[in-house]
Amino acid sequence: MLGVDIGEGYVVGLSLHLASGIAVIPLLYHRVLHVARHTLELDIDEYTKGYLLALALSIATGLPLYTYYKEVSEAYGSYALLIIAIGLLITTAFLARASGRGVKKSINLVDWIITGFLQGLAVLPGFSRSGLTIGYLCIRGYEPGEAVEASLLLAIPVLIASGAYNLVHVTVDPWIAMATQIIVLCISIVSARILIGLARRVRAYLFTLILALATIAGLLLVVVD
Repeated sequence: MLGVDIGEGYVVGLSLHLASGIAVIPLLYHRVLHVARHTLELDIDEYTKGYLLALALSIATGLPLYTYYKEVSEAYGSYALLIIAIGLLITTAFLARASGRGVKKSINLVDWIITGFLQGLAVLPGFSRSGLTIGYLCIRGYEPGEAVEASLLLAIPVLIASGAYNLVHVTVDPWIAMATQIIVLCISIVSARILIGLARRVRAYLFTLILALATIAGLLLVVVD
């Protein structure tokens, strides 16, 4: 719409992740401190171990895809959104029959690793990082609050690193770039608080239903675009 070519638009979009990553830190400071302390002290507990493995796999998956993204059709993102939407609707039905609660609180190692892989895939245009990661964890039966926090925590270092790297390569006016980062920071803080609050307050089947409808809306936007 603004006349920016696809390549430049992709770089600008990724550069905005810097503000998104910074916005999450104060909201999940307790999780950030937990992982940082256990990592620096080389006292790796199960949560930190799963997190670090997921982070490593997301980077290992995302970097090659980022390098060769132009060779991958953007249409693939539509299929990913459709699959996750269907999965969330099915999960909603099961949760509604089972009193509507996600029962798992502690994410196991395998699910951490798969979540990290899904985050790596989200570097491709059209893929929703939060939709894939939160959706997968909800489908696996974890409490929505736990799924949201794990997804956001996993995103922090990747978003900040990706945003900072791409910000250097953005060719738009520096003042415009700075203003855009501030806008994204403010919106990210508000939206993350809303998402965390929603996940903690509503029944799991309502949360997965809302997430499914949001995913379908995103899918329609991709198709129309």
